[in-house]
Amino acid sequence: MAKISLAVNDVNIVKGIIVITLKKQIDFESIYLKHRKNDEKIACDYNVLDNKIFVKIEKYIPRGRYDLFIEEGNDNIRACFPSVLKKSVEDRYSIVSENAKNLNFAYFTLDGHLALHVVDKDNNGHFNQFSGKMTVDAVSQKSTGSVDLTFRTSHVFKNLNVYLMEQNSSKKTPISFRLNDKTIELNIRELKFDYAKLIVIHYEDRGVFQSRWLDFSKWAQNSLSNFALHSIDIDEKMGELDFGFSVESINPIEGLELIVRNRSTREEFSSINTNEQSLIHCRLNANDFPLIKTSNDEPLFETYDGNIFDFLIRPIFKWIPCINYRVRIEFNHQLEDEFWFNKNNEVKQLVMMYQTKVGKLAARFAYLPQKSFNRYKLLLNTDIYRRATNNKKILLVSEYINKAQDTGLHFFKYMVDNHKDEFDTYYIITEHSKDLSNLEGYMDNVIFYRSVEHIDIIWQAGYLAHSHSSIYAFPFNSKRMNNLRLNMHKLFLQHGIMGVRDLGYLYQNDPIFTNKIVVSSNREKKIAEEKLQYPSDKIAITGLSRFDRLMKYKALSKKQVLKKKILIMPSWRKGEDKLTDEDFMNTQFYKEWQSLINDSEFCRLVRENNLIIDVYLHHNFQQYQHLFFSPCVNFIDEGSASVQDLLINHGLLITDFSSVGLDFSLLDRPVLYFNFDNLFDFRGLEREHFLPGEVIEERGKVISKIEDSLTSGKLKLRYRLYRRKNIYKFTDQNANNRIFKALKRL
Repeated sequence: MAKISLAVNDVNIVKGIIVITLKKQIDFESIYLKHRKNDEKIACDYNVLDNKIFVKIEKYIPRGRYDLFIEEGNDNIRACFPSVLKKSVEDRYSIVSENAKNLNFAYFTLDGHLALHVVDKDNNGHFNQFSGKMTVDAVSQKSTGSVDLTFRTSHVFKNLNVYLMEQNSSKKTPISFRLNDKTIELNIRELKFDYAKLIVIHYEDRGVFQSRWLDFSKWAQNSLSNFALHSIDIDEKMGELDFGFSVESINPIEGLELIVRNRSTREEFSSINTNEQSLIHCRLNANDFPLIKTSNDEPLFETYDGNIFDFLIRPIFKWIPCINYRVRIEFNHQLEDEFWFNKNNEVKQLVMMYQTKVGKLAARFAYLPQKSFNRYKLLLNTDIYRRATNNKKILLVSEYINKAQDTGLHFFKYMVDNHKDEFDTYYIITEHSKDLSNLEGYMDNVIFYRSVEHIDIIWQAGYLAHSHSSIYAFPFNSKRMNNLRLNMHKLFLQHGIMGVRDLGYLYQNDPIFTNKIVVSSNREKKIAEEKLQYPSDKIAITGLSRFDRLMKYKALSKKQVLKKKILIMPSWRKGEDKLTDEDFMNTQFYKEWQSLINDSEFCRLVRENNLIIDVYLHHNFQQYQHLFFSPCVNFIDEGSASVQDLLINHGLLITDFSSVGLDFSLLDRPVLYFNFDNLFDFRGLEREHFLPGEVIEERGKVISKIEDSLTSGKLKLRYRLYRRKNIYKFTDQNANNRIFKALKRL
């Protein structure tokens, strides 16, 4: 399709609607937004009145920049409003809509075309202040106490003004300057700030108003001839970290700013040391690192801290100290990675330094009770190697640190019940976990996370079976722990069948992560080989450990009472778990499921057939359960029943893309996939004969399929054949026995 620019008379924003006034009325088929990077298209609702087009922009649009197109036959038309370029950059932006997380702005590009920019509500920088950056090619000091900034650009600096702008606000302060063609002379005294500011220039170039921030990165990179982190120390009582840097620069440096940034929130904390020596020390207290806010009421030492911190350094150049040139710090393999200090009288805190995938320095936190820390130090300082108290092997089993409800739990119980003579098997879990009730009768084989016993057992155990990351079996992450982990015989139990979500980035073949992976079919084995890079001999086709119990209850499918029990169990949507109640109620997820359970035909079907409809929301959406309501259904609270028990006690499952549909099919009971938002290529999965149920995109068809299931109540033959070939190749109750044999072969 050809792209055409169409000049328009006006563009306004009125109550969340973009109003485009055309010079004359045109006929067109649709209006859509197109993402600049991934080319995703989003259709827009609109109305037309004479020569005006009223375009509605939805609240929930992924972040990024979008171009707006009017589709007319084979032409894609972009609305152009050139006169707007006489306005300042910030005046070219107008807010259209917003939600709890994002702001949606209509704006005009540098060539005057209408576009959309969706930004983070809290961390959006100066997105609507600038036309872009202007690269500074050279910086030179003059004897008059000034500094020259030289540019190689085709732009003409007509009506130039120069400002200093704060990093976290739009406040601008004008500063004096002299302009000589493509060189701007600034007074050094006006730039004497230890903390960073932006230097901004406003000017007119060929009739277009420009606002650009000055980019010194090219000059700064060329200035630094050597920069390295050579030491890290910590005050064990106060938690203050001392970073030592060696710095050599062609242009004089009078200090450094050390910045720690939370990778998730982007919040920063920094310290400055003004020192003109070649060795500069900067200090940061670990207690001041910016943390993700949580409402976690668990003891600190039972918390798996999800904060990740990156470290940056900003050289403070003598001639122009306020510039915001920052670089990530390179990791130094010669340095220690564990830095412990007293969080309080009872808890030791670890600042664990590690190397990122791109070779940079980063850190995570962990916590140990004082007694466990003392035991850890004792083991480090004595010549103790892995040993068992008898001839039996020691096997650890783990899920998440506070969970016991999935493949780890099932395999743990199997091992304790059937192989005590060969393995001492222990389950690792936090002492205050809500799942401890699932371990009743097995508590003699339970070891509490980060206890003294936990510290001891990781030095002794030679085997590990893990349902998620193998690091959850260890009290913290560090080089020493990873050496222990590397030398263990590890078996990845998985916690679902691969196929719907792409989790390759989490479970790639890596000897630290695991040594062998459990799969359930030849199809899944092929995925493990081709996408996760596991060699054939590192893959065991066994089935998941929880399947044995499911197969045990397969015969229940014949009971008439189950046909009248229907389970609705959708998955969740990334990013929507942090919305306000009001914003969540505006999501497509809420609207579609709420509409289904309140549909008049749905409720009629329930009444006339005495159906029992149970709704169980994903863990990440349980907080929104109170927003759903219907006289026709029951809502199941998390923890009141296990997921597997819910599957066993229902005759029909309605889901979206959750992997519970695959488990449910093992019971020979029907599954319906309500694919209302087309997040996954279910049609492709259908063609591959992977999904064990019908994919439905309309609410009315879901209801008619529920009615159809009442007469049969059994998984159709073709889906049973698909399941045998592509989901689970076995029909017995021996998955755990096959997993045990795979473990022994490690």
